[in-house]
Amino acid sequence: MNQTLIIRCIISKKYQLMCIVLSLFSILFLTTDCQSQQAGETGYEAPGILRASEILPPELLEGEHYKVMEEVATYDLTNHFTISTAFGQFEVIGEDMLQIRIQEILAIVALQEVKKTKGFRDAAEQAAMSPLKGARNLIVHPVDTVTGIPRGVGRLFAPEDDMFMDNVEYRVTEEMAGFFKLKLQHAHILGVNVYTTNKILQRELNGVTWAKFASGMRVKFNMEIFRSIYNAAFFTVNDTEFTQNMDQMILDNTPENLATLNRKKLKQMGTREEIVEKFLNHSILTPRHQTVIVHALAEMRQAKNRRCFIEQANYSAYEEDAFFFQRIAEMMLDYHKNVESIVEIIPARRAVVGYTAQKSIVATMPIDYVYWAERADKGVDALLHLKSQGRLVKSVKLIITGRVTPRVKRELMERGIIVKENR
Repeated sequence: MNQTLIIRCIISKKYQLMCIVLSLFSILFLTTDCQSQQAGETGYEAPGILRASEILPPELLEGEHYKVMEEVATYDLTNHFTISTAFGQFEVIGEDMLQIRIQEILAIVALQEVKKTKGFRDAAEQAAMSPLKGARNLIVHPVDTVTGIPRGVGRLFAPEDDMFMDNVEYRVTEEMAGFFKLKLQHAHILGVNVYTTNKILQRELNGVTWAKFASGMRVKFNMEIFRSIYNAAFFTVNDTEFTQNMDQMILDNTPENLATLNRKKLKQMGTREEIVEKFLNHSILTPRHQTVIVHALAEMRQAKNRRCFIEQANYSAYEEDAFFFQRIAEMMLDYHKNVESIVEIIPARRAVVGYTAQKSIVATMPIDYVYWAERADKGVDALLHLKSQGRLVKSVKLIITGRVTPRVKRELMERGIIVKENR
């Protein structure tokens, strides 16, 4: 049994359930003589443990205010990181999300520095005497991210998967519209998503914004702290013209306005009313996820069945799922603009792929690390099955943000699938 994984897990009681399941993973899959023999019989690879220092650039690995722990578990196509900070540990699922959380950690530090200034203390005193102080309770309290359950985007490729979701609405009351607009501006300055599930960031962002809003006083941000910030701003990892436009749109609009814009575009795509409402009132898909997905699809004007993307995104059960679909939309649009035009959206298990004008099936997947396991095997079969659905298919391509093992590359080549890594 791999003891390193178990030792790393027991550091935090908060993640005991994750540790139990990961321990079971190590019993079942990690190498001993007996387990190696079983792996050889099944023909599948073990997930194992990666080293952060070998897979991350230096600027992500460690900074003045954070350190990524060395052992990285990988399963369900996703790397699982632990970030150590002065205000606790963050469990992060996926390399893209790691960049975002590091940006948020730096934003938390900056906001805490603001709170040490005389300007903030004066504003907080004025806010306490403001006639608006009663409205402070209208601020939505930050919610805890669902934790303790090992997960990754690989679940979305499973043929059987119990999904669940509740409805939630992002509403800004008229009384608090000024507060939310100011909060949007602060989030924009800090390069973070105003709809983040990071509870610590939400608390710090609300505190600084409230003091400035209720007091009417100017509170300055010390931008010196941002000199070493990694470029992961605005809850995305690609700085393109499209993402810049999305950043500006989210800065300029309330959640209600975004919902109106998104609803209009979804109806223009022929999406059924019940699917639209489920999407726009989804408890996991935030206004940012929704806006990026909808506007990316809108730019692929020739693509048929864009509503299928929305239907699949509605299966999101965790924040990672929502971000997974957002990144698929961004990657698919980039492929559409720069490589081949996407002319149809096709569902594949719980995910989606594109069909191009050049008769290619293209799967654009924000996944970190693929080893040859049963789920990867079935996912490949699902891709190949699309060739038998009445379309002329000249090639099948897999575009991923991460890496594949040599075994996976060999399996894909033998089955006629072209793979592009580190995209």
